[in-house]
Amino acid sequence: MIRTTALFAVVFALLAVPGPLAGQMPPPTLTVGGQTATFAAPLGLFDAGTARMSVLFPRVPLAPEAEAAARASGSWEQVAGTVTPAVIADFDYTPGSTSGLVGDLKGCRLRAVGFASAWSLQGDAARCHVVSIGGLLRPNGGIAGLLEGKGSGYSLRLPFAIALLTAPAGAEPSPGTPAAPDTPLGTVRATSTYEGQTVRATHGLAWWGTEEGRPVLDITLFDHEPAAESVAAAAAGRSGNEFSAMVIVLAFHGSGRDLDSLAQCTWSVEFPETGFNQFVATEQPRKRCGFVSLAFPSTPEPHGAVQIRLRGDDGDDEAPWKWDVEIHLPLAN
Repeated sequence: MIRTTALFAVVFALLAVPGPLAGQMPPPTLTVGGQTATFAAPLGLFDAGTARMSVLFPRVPLAPEAEAAARASGSWEQVAGTVTPAVIADFDYTPGSTSGLVGDLKGCRLRAVGFASAWSLQGDAARCHVVSIGGLLRPNGGIAGLLEGKGSGYSLRLPFAIALLTAPAGAEPSPGTPAAPDTPLGTVRATSTYEGQTVRATHGLAWWGTEEGRPVLDITLFDHEPAAESVAAAAAGRSGNEFSAMVIVLAFHGSGRDLDSLAQCTWSVEFPETGFNQFVATEQPRKRCGFVSLAFPSTPEPHGAVQIRLRGDDGDDEAPWKWDVEIHLPLAN
């Protein structure tokens, strides 16, 4: 049963208190596939034109410049990857609704960002486990609610009491704000061609390790969904024994996690028709591995995510080896 009557008193009391609206509420949590994340204070956006409210549950507080940029763009999508694990909850209301009550709720969507296992819900209030919700649904208003329940492989308790602040007129995203992901989390689109043979990858695993004292990111790409044994091995920080289509290993200098901090790239592709393996290990990652982009959360943490774009060839006119790789993968460990 959706509880609303008592909720209004709570919302108005919270709105009258200075400081973070959710300061005295129990922290939100989500468990997916045995991985539990506890979140910092949630943040809210409201778009009066579409009557959509969006709530971000970040693992750590969002940087002020990132929050300002998100409010200017009207979306948490571009910054959620910097505070993973995270949850984005979107609520679509009937245009003109001002109370935010469940009776005006047309639909909702919940999506985990940066968890080891992909997770999302979509549907009506019951499907999203809405226990209570309501408030002042308008720009610079406020709303409170509670999502609580469990299902196959997950459980959640996501309380929130948020201000629906808007960006000042004419506000622009900060130049330092991370760009919006080019592809949804979990995406793998990879091809490699050699002498008329093309290898494709559609799934992948990524995890952290060390090599000669340096932090190393291992990425294994498959042309099928990886077996449970491979997923467990990645979570433990090692490779499984399953046949893979492509392998990328990135070694970094010190604490940096960007292209300027990339010390070495090792990249191999197995062509099963001939048993031929193309391999390169280079300390010129941008040039020889064809890096277009590399993006992590601002401070990589367990169960964060990585985005990579590679495109290039080996320059051999007679027997060219070409590749085009685009991935956005959660980190397994």
